[in-house]
This record gives sequence, structure tokens and C-alpha cells, in this order.
Amino acid sequence: MTQPKISSFKMATNFARTARSLQQGASLFVAMVTLVIITLAGIALVRSVDTGMLVAGNLTFKEASLSATDVGLEEANLFLRNTIMAAGAGVYNSNSPSGCANAVSATSLGTCRYFARTQPESTDGSLFIDWSSTNIPITTLNGSYQIQYVIARLCTADTSIGVTLLGPPAQMNNAAYRCHTTFVDPGGSKKGGAVPPPDSKVAVQFRITVRVLGPRNATSIVQTIVGY
Repeated sequence: MTQPKISSFKMATNFARTARSLQQGASLFVAMVTLVIITLAGIALVRSVDTGMLVAGNLTFKEASLSATDVGLEEANLFLRNTIMAAGAGVYNSNSPSGCANAVSATSLGTCRYFARTQPESTDGSLFIDWSSTNIPITTLNGSYQIQYVIARLCTADTSIGVTLLGPPAQMNNAAYRCHTTFVDPGGSKKGGAVPPPDSKVAVQFRITVRVLGPRNATSIVQTIVGY
């Protein structure tokens, strides 16, 4: 039996159809790969924008908490001047409130609002303070920022040695008190030079530490030294 002959036209047509089918399959694969790439790029862009907004928001809260420390510094100065200094030697030479604990270490934290003596600190310069203590009140600013402060008199003598306000006459090196002191600015003209006159009053120095907690765990701690 003789085999039927397939014309060259039919063979060419079948080949063309097969080629088109292959081309259509390759196009679908390329389109799917391209769609996946575009989707991944879109997700990456969205995440990048979200991260940028999160970082910007954190920086804003951090700056706001740092600005809020000014409120704590003002409150600490008022408390030191109107409560500690004005109350007399009994309060001035004792921790406040009565019965609070001195700072000792990271496992034995201080709970005072006012320390009559210099307190130990960690290697990074921060004090060992129990900020959760009810002895250290919290001022809330704008409903979001919690402000606290502690004050430490910069004296290293034993607590049994009471400190009196120095001068006049000036006594910068008092062996009994062992306090950091400074001259009180008498005001007036400075034409006579930078050296204070011998009857200038000497002020004991205090270190104020303010901590502010804000949204997203934003925390700012500042310290300043004042003399009274």
C-alpha cells in the first residue's frame, strides 16, 4: 500500500501553527515574570515609604521630648529654690522626701527627689535612679510626654556633716563640706576684671537630671548644674 503524500503547503502550515503556539507560550511566561517583578518592586516601594515615614515620626517625637526637658528644668529650679533652699538646714541637709533611698548601684536604685550628697553613676554617666518610684512625681505635657527630675547636691562629705550656705567671705575650698561651689554673680559692672571681690558670696552647686518619656518610647535625658 502506498502512503499518502503530504503536500509541502500543509507541512508549512503545520510548522507555522506550531511556531505560533510556542511563541504564545513564551509570551505568557515573560508576561508572568514581568508581572511578578513589578509586584515585588511595588511592595518594596511601599515598605520603603512606610519605613521613611516611621523614621521621620520617631525623630519628631525625639525632638519634642528633648524640648520638653526645659519644662522639667524649670520645675526643678522652682522646687530647689522654694522648697529645699527656703525650708532651712533640716531639709537642705537631708534627702527628700524623708525615708527615700540613696542610689548605690544598678541593682540598688535611688528613690529620692532630692539627694543631699553626690550619687554614684554608671559608666555612661547616668544615675542609678528608680524612675518608677512614687517619690519622683510625673508632670504630663500635652497628654503624651511624661517629665520627671531629680536633684543631687554636689557634696561628698559624710551625711552627718551639715552644710551651711557659704560666704561672705568666700570659701572655695571647704574641707569639711567638700562641696562643689561657685561664686555668685554680684551683677553690676565687670570693668574691674573677672576676679570676684573677696566678699563675694559662694554658692553650692546642684546637678539636675531631667528625664522625658514620649510616644514610641522616645526618651530624652538632660543634666545641668546650678548654684544656690
